Amino acid sequence: MCLAVRPVCGQSSRHILYGDVRVDESKVNGTKPISFDVLLYAETGMVVARQTIPSNGRYRFNDVPSGRYDLVVEVETREIARVRVDLSSPLITDLQQDLSLEWKPTGKPISGAKVISAADAYQRSPANEALFDRAGEALDNKRYHQAAELLRRIVDSDRKDFQAWTELANAHFLQKDFADAENEYLHAIDSHPGFFHALFNFGRLEITIKNYDVAIEALAKAVNRIAATFLGATMSIVIAGLFPGERVGMLAGILFARMVCEFVLMVFRINEHLAAIRNRGGL
Repeated sequence: MCLAVRPVCGQSSRHILYGDVRVDESKVNGTKPISFDVLLYAETGMVVARQTIPSNGRYRFNDVPSGRYDLVVEVETREIARVRVDLSSPLITDLQQDLSLEWKPTGKPISGAKVISAADAYQRSPANEALFDRAGEALDNKRYHQAAELLRRIVDSDRKDFQAWTELANAHFLQKDFADAENEYLHAIDSHPGFFHALFNFGRLEITIKNYDVAIEALAKAVNRIAATFLGATMSIVIAGLFPGERVGMLAGILFARMVCEFVLMVFRINEHLAAIRNRGGL
């Protein structure tokens, strides 16, 4: 069963969201679910997409508008996992969000301690998740001061929430509070060194305040992050292409070509920032 994605905002950028739902059933015997419902919720709480997948299956939502969403897994209408997904960046169109679940002896699955994700998801407390949602709405409506206050409450209670640190830095960056933004980006990078959004925006900030050497280092790390993600996905496509069948090979070729184009586009945009540094005599 699948519901088509309906637009939830006026943005033109579209994305593909997909991933594997891995279920560890090694600790239990007897009856286990044979299928799971994967739902995509907009920030308004509206379900914009739904798919039913088999256990250890893959979901895929095409043509998803830019924005922030909650990705939810249900069994028999009961929610068992929820992950925040940020599709607001124009730099990434295809996003892989894998979920790891563990089936407990009580018969209830729980989300695993690790969520393997290209989206770099972070599992926070329900209270902080509510604050994060409100902050996201405030940012979308350009209420940057309100967003910063909400995000500050999150990082005060959870210093490891790199997403909240990044959004807090974004809010201060937009208010031209560069000193606070710089410190907050560094907090995010310290908590999660490979977080692309923090690295990229930190590089942009350092260009703005003319710290060109630091900007080059941050943007170079952002490129390396993209390259690593691209290489992993490319190997998956190549392996898939080894299976017999013309359709599989053709699909693998199409996906590979698309990935190459997106990778080049992302690197090109980062290189635009590096070119700006050179033009200003930074090199």
